[in-house]
Amino acid sequence: MDSGTPINGGDAPTLHTLPHNLEAEKAFLGGIFIEAERTILEATAAFLKPEHFAYPQHGRIYEAALRLHERGQPTDTITMRRFFEAGDNLAEIGGPGYLADLTASAVTKTNAKEYAKIIHDLWRRRELIAAGEDLARAAYDAEMVEKTEAILERHEASLAALADHNGADKGGLIPASAIVGPTLDEIERVAAAETTVGLTTGIADLDKFTGGFMPSDLIVVAASTGMGKSSLALTIAKANAEHGRKTGFFSLEMSKEELMMRALAMYTGVSASDMRSGNVSDVQVDDIRSAGQAVVKLTLLIDDRGGVSVSYIRHRAKQMKRKHGLDLLVIDYLGLISPDDRYRGSRANEVSQITAALKALAKELGVPVVLLSQLNREVEKRDKKRPQLSDLKESGSIEQDADVVMFIFREDYYIEQEGEPTLQAGEDAADFVDRHADWIKQRDEARGKADIIIAKQRQGRTGMVKAHFNEERTMFGDLVK
Repeated sequence: MDSGTPINGGDAPTLHTLPHNLEAEKAFLGGIFIEAERTILEATAAFLKPEHFAYPQHGRIYEAALRLHERGQPTDTITMRRFFEAGDNLAEIGGPGYLADLTASAVTKTNAKEYAKIIHDLWRRRELIAAGEDLARAAYDAEMVEKTEAILERHEASLAALADHNGADKGGLIPASAIVGPTLDEIERVAAAETTVGLTTGIADLDKFTGGFMPSDLIVVAASTGMGKSSLALTIAKANAEHGRKTGFFSLEMSKEELMMRALAMYTGVSASDMRSGNVSDVQVDDIRSAGQAVVKLTLLIDDRGGVSVSYIRHRAKQMKRKHGLDLLVIDYLGLISPDDRYRGSRANEVSQITAALKALAKELGVPVVLLSQLNREVEKRDKKRPQLSDLKESGSIEQDADVVMFIFREDYYIEQEGEPTLQAGEDAADFVDRHADWIKQRDEARGKADIIIAKQRQGRTGMVKAHFNEERTMFGDLVK
């Protein structure tokens, strides 16, 4: 085998110019051969893979070194030669002379680790070139039935995966001694804090119960239609944006204009429906304009593109963080997120992929992700409509991936849905008066009240918080006691 032929060399002259570095690969492998402590492999195995080498024989040699390392055997030229002789493929990696040549190229441990990063970075560049060529072919192919949006989403997903593969040490084993100090500092900071530790929910009682939304948490807010999921999501987003926290809002159902009208309604009390229909007075128009000055100051970023995939959300969220900073991400709602192509089929599998990806995104970005979700329609068929975890659509994966699951329940909604009672045939008038009075009492007691049910909290207790719901302003707040 020609030791100077890259893995993608082939016969096309242009491919020989793909980014690669023969000297870096030889020096890195030589460093493995001469190092007795094997710390080079321990430091690089987490991010450098055999397929990252431009030269195929180098990838095979590195793979052999990893196998020997796993067995606790040395990775010098003698054991390496025996390894390949046992498989009758020593000649395929250049023979014993080439192993000796690699040993002569050896560098220090420190430099070897730096060369590993160079090898990895050059692989990423080759992958970028391949992705670009694939994208160009797909765009030129007039016979393709694949839609442009699907092509873009596919490549966004591959580029996002490549962006993650940056060779940085994002995990691995960390000694307890390195964790204790920061943990104690955090405990002391939380104990001394006079305000909510996490990000606010916009409802003080809920903040006290949960401690606020914590970084890296996936918070699922679920409810039946009409309970106010979007209103609670916007309440949370507005409360944090008012504190200068960079808040990203993916509105997959409402347009950005509808969402903005709801935000203006929160400040003015003029309902969004009246704004849409033009049923507003001159005085209200002035109030709305004044409220607009407050909304302008909100650190709120809105994306209202519909039918997006989880890869798109991930790509845009990372873009937000890079360009503007990001403290909180809100997604309205799960049912409108399209699965990536390779997960299409069973909706349960699709939802599992989406929630797992969003939990991973929350952890990667270090921000809370608030995800809205619809409940099963079976809830509406029950006499007792108070939701529970089993009412989540595809509840298994959602419940498993979420750190917090909250339900919204408003008794007044169902009372209004039932309608005001009427006199039934044969009913005694006095009985009807009593029944009607009971209905009015229940309606008045329930009006403007909402139960926020914390059905799961990985780091805390479960329970319920009473909140106020202002229907005109479409927002939640604290219940005046």
